[in-house]
Amino acid sequence: MNRSVLLETFHSSREIADRGTVTVATSWSHPQRGPVTCPAHPLLTASAGHAGFNTVTRALTTRDLRHRLRPGPSAASTVFAASYENPTGGVVGFAVAAHPADRHALAFAREEVAAWRTVLRTRRLLHTSHPHSAPHTERQSAAAALPSQGRDGRPFRWRACGCPVTTACPAVDNAVSTIQRFQSRGDEVVLIGRSPLGPLPLPPTLLQAPPGLTVCETADQAETLTLTNPGALAFVMAPGAVTSQTTRILAILRRRFPRLRGQHPDQWCYTATDLHDAARSVMAESDVLLVVGQGHSPASTVLSAEAVRAGIPVHRIESLTVLRPQHIDASTVALVEAEATPPTCTTLSGLLAGLGPWSTIHRELVSRVTTHTPATHPANR
Repeated sequence: MNRSVLLETFHSSREIADRGTVTVATSWSHPQRGPVTCPAHPLLTASAGHAGFNTVTRALTTRDLRHRLRPGPSAASTVFAASYENPTGGVVGFAVAAHPADRHALAFAREEVAAWRTVLRTRRLLHTSHPHSAPHTERQSAAAALPSQGRDGRPFRWRACGCPVTTACPAVDNAVSTIQRFQSRGDEVVLIGRSPLGPLPLPPTLLQAPPGLTVCETADQAETLTLTNPGALAFVMAPGAVTSQTTRILAILRRRFPRLRGQHPDQWCYTATDLHDAARSVMAESDVLLVVGQGHSPASTVLSAEAVRAGIPVHRIESLTVLRPQHIDASTVALVEAEATPPTCTTLSGLLAGLGPWSTIHRELVSRVTTHTPATHPANR
């Protein structure tokens, strides 16, 4: 693809841009290549506005452009342009025009087109994706799906386990009722792990009720845990805790306290576990992570943490004005939405289509719980 890239300057006798204004092409016509589509033009428009220029967006026709090595006395506009031949057909690029007498606008247009031209490349876009979960049955856990990151432009709110409130997830209620049941029979309860959105919202009565509730978030804490009655100990998993971490804690507690009893695994929520595993898989193949939109979601929180752990750059794109060429100067870009507020991953993917051929890959990891009912022996019926 890079061998087909052309960086060119055109001079036109037509007034395409006034002084103090830059004109960004929504499409343009190359003298030899023909029609050029410009999917990335909103990026250059946002950048021009952020730089303080008045901006105009419109299509540049064949009459607007004619190719010269240097401007003649009749030149009324200068157009800086980049284009490449798409392997699947057609020509893609971008163009910015300025008035020849406006030195500031000319410098901006030249430098901006040259900067975006440097990141014209073939790239992959990796999304974490997931289906919506089906309604939970009475004994089904919250394992059905990673949380949706927004739909129809409306941000979701999130449960303590990481599931959206639009998903029927009983994990939090199950945790509270199980803690109450264990405490009512005199057990000291250990809450294992931590949800992605912070501490589990527990009723004050649970925290104050004897014989007590202890939070154990790490393996080190499990090794040093002290109890008043080790023979009456029960555990409950924090909804949304990552099972690869909590099972290590549980193994330590079982070694130290052999009479430990616990919550039924059908009640565990695997949303954060699946999200954590998907994040590790995606970031292992990515060069950079773009967190798109405003706010925070479990997905953006988990992927950002995994990117930092892996030493991968993270850029928050709350508006198109903050996206710069160096943010996407990579062969594989991971995308995750913070919330369903503009811009979205769908919007950004469309814009990146104007910066080189791309392939979008949706990575999906889902754990589902199958509930087994013990068979009844005929003699006992």
